[in-house]
Amino acid sequence: MLPVAQAARRAGVPIVTQPHGTLSLGINSLLLKRIYDRAFGRVELNGISAFIALQEYERQLALAHGVPADRIEIIPNGIEACNPDGLPEPGSFRRHYGIAFDRPLILSLGRIEKIKGVDMLVEAFARLAIPEAQLAIVGPDGGQALEVQNLVRQYGLSDRVIMPGLISDAEKLAAFQDADLFVLPSRSDAYPTTVMEACSVGVPMVVTDRCGIAQQVRDRVAEVVPFDARAFAGAMQSLLTNRERYERYRANSQSVFVDTFSIQAIVDRLEALYKRLFTEKVTE
Repeated sequence: MLPVAQAARRAGVPIVTQPHGTLSLGINSLLLKRIYDRAFGRVELNGISAFIALQEYERQLALAHGVPADRIEIIPNGIEACNPDGLPEPGSFRRHYGIAFDRPLILSLGRIEKIKGVDMLVEAFARLAIPEAQLAIVGPDGGQALEVQNLVRQYGLSDRVIMPGLISDAEKLAAFQDADLFVLPSRSDAYPTTVMEACSVGVPMVVTDRCGIAQQVRDRVAEVVPFDARAFAGAMQSLLTNRERYERYRANSQSVFVDTFSIQAIVDRLEALYKRLFTEKVTE
């Protein structure tokens, strides 16, 4: 990237950079990346025409790296909309796992690891004052599945929690379609695709404020709360029992997806940015 940026500067060509989460110098960064960032990172960012951040957190990182605020654009990733004709038959996920149709189904989907906060979710679910609710913890083991299974038994929830492991894309769509609530109890999550997927299918959500995408869904299609079992349980309880708010979130889902997460929305915003930079270059 650095030689390309240097060549573009020499030629007077506007530079747009989009790090896709690689800007952070967090504890999980590889040593070579940390060395590179310290030696060349600011040089690479110097003189850019625009910096595309996925969300507010990445915008703050860019500011910390010295990128001027007026050069930062927040443009999220996007996904393709679900084809209604390609959706599974409603109820197929519930039937497969023996979940009654009159029981609220809460869905957690993702790798079962510490960062995803599934252990906190189990505690929150145990606090939920809706005894008929069911919880589906779907996804492969990322190192915490045994701990989560033990917590399920410890809280006496074995008859209300299923953990089917990794499932196919078709089964994942079926799970979203049959769920009453999607939950993301992350300790940290830069840009979870599952939030966009839930939005595309029209599932109201509860997510933590440590989810990088939280500000884009807060009070539109999701309740956003701190990483705390009591707060998370309260948000699930409120959303499942407040029908007006629940139905408003469900109704909002399609418009939020179209204007925020759809591929077309992202392309339109990128195109507008490129046109603006081109116009500024021509009029210099």
